[in-house]
Amino acid sequence: MLLYDRLLMKVTSLIVFIFCCASNTRVLGQTLVEKKLRDKEGKEIAYIIDRIKVNRKVDSLIEWKLYGRNGDEFSYRYKRDKLAFFKQHKDTGGIFLQSINYYHRSLKKVIFYNDNLDLYEITDQARFRVWMSNDRLSIYFCVINSDKVMIWLLSNGNTVYTSTSAMK
Repeated sequence: MLLYDRLLMKVTSLIVFIFCCASNTRVLGQTLVEKKLRDKEGKEIAYIIDRIKVNRKVDSLIEWKLYGRNGDEFSYRYKRDKLAFFKQHKDTGGIFLQSINYYHRSLKKVIFYNDNLDLYEITDQARFRVWMSNDRLSIYFCVINSDKVMIWLLSNGNTVYTSTSAMK
């Protein structure tokens, strides 16, 4: 019986040791991947802004199609299960971006919501675009005005970053 207890304790210790090593390695691996994605996303944002400024097509990313327009709301779609909605608010002070919402199957993610309705003024000629990286881990929600480009980046489905760049 004593030999059995020792063997059981060694096996249990080995299992706990393997579990701890595997857990630490996986966390380190995730950190390295996330850092690499941030570099890639920064380059993709710079690429998008550069292409918009010279009025060229963004070739290396997947562009979502305009799905519909309902009054002050524009919707974009990728295949069947990914949708994005840009909603505007018009008042006597101008036109402002009110919200950007993203849907993927049963997931709803608020990318941007403007409580004050005076944060991001947009013009009548504003263009809305949605691009996605080829690995489908990064989605870029863009509002293109004549004077600036505003980009919201949804990274790995849970983090939203904002970037604004002057057009000139």
